[in-house]
Amino acid sequence: MNLQKTVPLPSPIREGWGLTHRIDIENGTPVLNYYVSDGTEIIYVMDSVNFTVKRKIPIFDKNNQPRDYLNELEFIEGRLWANIYLTNMIAVINIETGQVEEFIDFTELVQYADQLYRQKGLGSLPHDRCLNGIAYDAKSKHLYITGKKWHFVAEISLN
Repeated sequence: MNLQKTVPLPSPIREGWGLTHRIDIENGTPVLNYYVSDGTEIIYVMDSVNFTVKRKIPIFDKNNQPRDYLNELEFIEGRLWANIYLTNMIAVINIETGQVEEFIDFTELVQYADQLYRQKGLGSLPHDRCLNGIAYDAKSKHLYITGKKWHFVAEISLN
């Protein structure tokens, strides 16, 4: 691995929590954009060439309440998935409107992680060992989930 360069996050992004990408159509042309979370209720769309913020997308639930603590990001079948930091929930977001269309509860998976943690003699899973990794294989339609300091990755089939 050779570090090519570093780029400071542009204002108003406070710090990097999550990062993903998507090819969007802008003025009839495919353009690679980065989508960035910083722990707030805003998803930033960042230009992949000059790293400027193109637009800010406020994220809100069905009650029009802002949803913050957006962390790890992944596009899955056109929707943005974001884990909600320090919870067992992943928000499925319509990125065009900013509305959370559904919350998926991964409590059973977190309980399984806790069980494995205990089996290793480490006591109960600390609260900050929450969901923190989302990946998707479009070919197999499998979702991969992990968490902070977890010792496994869960493979989940999307039906």
